[in-house]
Amino acid sequence: MPAFDAEERDYRLEIAQELRRIVELASQGGPWRERLDTMQRSTVFGRIRRYDLTERRHRTWVKGLPSPEALGLAMECFLDPSTDPVERLTSFVHAAEDQQPELKSPAEELAGPDPDREAVLSLGALLNFACAPEELPAVRPGLWNLLEQTLGYEWTFRRSVLEQYELHLEFTEHVQRRLLEAGVELRDMLDTQSLIYNAGLHADFWVPAPHGEPTPGERSPARARKPGSKPYLSICAIYRDEAKYLAEWVEFHRLVGVERFFLYNNLSEDHHREVLAPYLDEGLVTVRDWPVTDGGQGQIPAYNDALRWHRYDSRWIAFIDLDEFLFSPSGEPLPEVLSEYEEWPGVAVRWAMFGTSGHKTEPPGLVTENYLQRIDHDSHINMKTVADPTRVSTCVTAHHFRYPYLSAVDENRFPVNGTRTASNSIARLRLNHYHWKSEEHFIAKTQRFRAIGRHRELPTDEHFEWLRQMEQDGVTDRTILMYAPALREALAAHASATVG
Repeated sequence: MPAFDAEERDYRLEIAQELRRIVELASQGGPWRERLDTMQRSTVFGRIRRYDLTERRHRTWVKGLPSPEALGLAMECFLDPSTDPVERLTSFVHAAEDQQPELKSPAEELAGPDPDREAVLSLGALLNFACAPEELPAVRPGLWNLLEQTLGYEWTFRRSVLEQYELHLEFTEHVQRRLLEAGVELRDMLDTQSLIYNAGLHADFWVPAPHGEPTPGERSPARARKPGSKPYLSICAIYRDEAKYLAEWVEFHRLVGVERFFLYNNLSEDHHREVLAPYLDEGLVTVRDWPVTDGGQGQIPAYNDALRWHRYDSRWIAFIDLDEFLFSPSGEPLPEVLSEYEEWPGVAVRWAMFGTSGHKTEPPGLVTENYLQRIDHDSHINMKTVADPTRVSTCVTAHHFRYPYLSAVDENRFPVNGTRTASNSIARLRLNHYHWKSEEHFIAKTQRFRAIGRHRELPTDEHFEWLRQMEQDGVTDRTILMYAPALREALAAHASATVG
């Protein structure tokens, strides 16, 4: 089963702690609604999250109450973990009904699920979870109902809120018991709730694979590599006027286990062909001219072109840029790490963002040595994909792909849909992204984008001041320097081959 610690467990314990503070504030008559509203927005604790426990309907419902302060005072019941959870929810439901009398109407007369009742149920369940997160689930009615119906249980919307809650608790405990009987290692209700939550969000992530496909956790013998077979790992990238950086980028990735490079030249006017000549002669690199003008987005079509022509030429293809360096912080070769993920069609690798490291103009030397100040700020954190090209339907963005079956996973085998991973984890795989390099370089880079009609704001002094502050709040990261001696030796050999 996927590891839920970094993506859900740790974060949800933070949510529980923050909710307890909100309940304490509410019981004292403080401004709890404002704090709850901040928490329930898309950026929580300063980080962008996809796997939240809170719902928009919570704050919509609370904002519509005639006296939210009275509801807040009633939330004091969630401060006592020694009381029965159903009793706590009963007190909360009665306070909600005092605020909204129509909640008292008979549930059996409902034609369909009532959003207000579901808001009361899910918010009350969330507050109960905060009271005892290892013992009680944060029930999301939509997801619980989906899984319950799939497994043949009753659709509970015509039950009272309290009856629904009790039935959802029984279902969750039943799931936990069955999982334990099947030998699944569960520590507590946090793990069980995560499985239910993700079974509702990612239905095909948990069902048996189609005929001929390996099931999750199973390595397909047909995919085992044989001597003399196709490359295991290749890279696809599109570039424009990157001659200065090409050799370092290629040689670095050769060191970490990349065997082929499918490159797309976007109207370069520098000496890129001269730099690539030894690699072209060796058959390590292929270059396809990819002229894109008038602001056209060339990257996604280029990736789809690579999928068309090289689908069977490599076991994995990493789709990255020339300012990104893919490696494992453990120092293991990438093929060894990726062999652990063969049951999935893609692996999402999180960015580690690097700023200018104080360089206004471009210094001599290697990119990987010159820029060591990493930014720990999630608003600029994204990911790129290493995909099994035989199991990709299409490239959706430069960051992610669509698959006919299953989804990509992050390094903890957690499902990823979209362009961001759920956690900050970069222990097994990472992508050092040198987005700015020097201030001089970033200005020139922006001007090149503008020259072909792609909208980019020219960086201002305020932008670089912001970046300096982000770097100051970040960390000095020398992890990639483990490859520096071998990289310098490889570049010296390349220089000799180029001159020869």
